[in-house]
Amino acid sequence: MDRAFAEAIAAAVERIRNDPGSFPTVHGPVRRLVVRRFPSAIYFREDGDEILLLALHGRQDPQRWQQRI
Repeated sequence: MDRAFAEAIAAAVERIRNDPGSFPTVHGPVRRLVVRRFPSAIYFREDGDEILLLALHGRQDPQRWQQRI
């Protein structure tokens, strides 16, 4: 894995941890953070005190990841 990509994902996950409610909902309770430097997005939802990361997805057809949850 490219180091810059891994660092961008780690920073994105930290942003989600710090303020999960600041990201838009896109499918029911599922929220999305777009990783602008790379063609990717992280999909997640809050479950009580936990944050569940559902998908790290390239910018393709969003229905592909929705079929997996």
